[in-house]
Amino acid sequence: MLGEGLTVGDQVIIYPSETYSTIKAIEFNGLKLDRAENGQSVILHLTDDVDISRGDTIANVEKQPKFERNIQANVCWFDNKPLDTEQIYLLQSHSKLTKIKIVDVLYKFDINTQEKVFDETIKLNDIGRIAIKSAENLVFDLQTENSANSQAIVIDPRTNLTVGALMIQAVD
Repeated sequence: MLGEGLTVGDQVIIYPSETYSTIKAIEFNGLKLDRAENGQSVILHLTDDVDISRGDTIANVEKQPKFERNIQANVCWFDNKPLDTEQIYLLQSHSKLTKIKIVDVLYKFDINTQEKVFDETIKLNDIGRIAIKSAENLVFDLQTENSANSQAIVIDPRTNLTVGALMIQAVD
């Protein structure tokens, strides 16, 4: 659930299927609610029979997130091995997991001066801006719009270790 909550009667869109429906009822602990706030764990009843799976996103049609494959993000690198633009990584955003390719290191930040350093090597504890192409469309908000829905982790599929954390900054 994204944005500022959902209300009975709201038209919603379900990603990644891009299916539309309307909220018929909202339940919490057996009680009917008129509104669900962001982050609240509720049961949504829709007017249509819609196939929704774990990792899918439900959003108000008037406050839709971005739905793109090519993004730019600020990454903090956690691994002893430097970021490798030749490798396929996994990106996990909430419970959704997808393959990604880091296509370019745009720059990194000098942590003392906050200046951009144009160096293509990102290693342990470096923070930099990267361009990413994902295997499937990602559902997200930009960090400046809704930081909670702009966060993700980068996983090395060979070791299953989390090698980075990122905040999505732009659509590429």
